[in-house]
Amino acid sequence: MTVSDPLSGLSAITPGPVTLAPGENQCSRQIYTITQSDMDAGQVDNTATATGNDPDDVEVSDTDSETITVVKDASIEIVKSADHLPTMQQGM
Repeated sequence: MTVSDPLSGLSAITPGPVTLAPGENQCSRQIYTITQSDMDAGQVDNTATATGNDPDDVEVSDTDSETITVVKDASIEIVKSADHLPTMQQGM
């Protein structure tokens, strides 16, 4: 079984091609870093396809898509505090 994903900028698919027995499953992982272009678009659309052969050596495949909405909620906060200690004067 192999997994393909055409999204530019993805890390390598891990693990690579694997052989599965009937009834087994496999999780694959890729890492993608959001770009400014994704932020401007407001989302990232992604589709991956798994392809393999069944026990009769007939090719089978499945495709799944996901859309991730980018949260554009920029903010900044600064908190400042001080402890005021009483001043002692000498000679008074």
